[in-house]
Amino acid sequence: DVSVDISAAAGKSAIDPLIATVTNENGTVVGTKTGTGTISFTDHFALADAGQSHTYTVTVNWPSNDSVDYNYAGSGFGTALNVRVTGTQE
Repeated sequence: DVSVDISAAAGKSAIDPLIATVTNENGTVVGTKTGTGTISFTDHFALADAGQSHTYTVTVNWPSNDSVDYNYAGSGFGTALNVRVTGTQE
């Protein structure tokens, strides 16, 4: 079980409509979220004798929208996000 928590940096608001996507090492999308919040997913892979790892990529995109971009100008908004990833195994 994997959880990816996405939040605005301290004292800031996220620029909407940000879109966060998590892909696995095969390039398959395993979760997506519009705005801040949590992407949760379950993944399984075989155990290895000499240790193992599995890579996930978090991509954040702020699509431009010229009709509302000016709403997110100024010091109250930022492009910095906090991303926290936790995982558990069974």
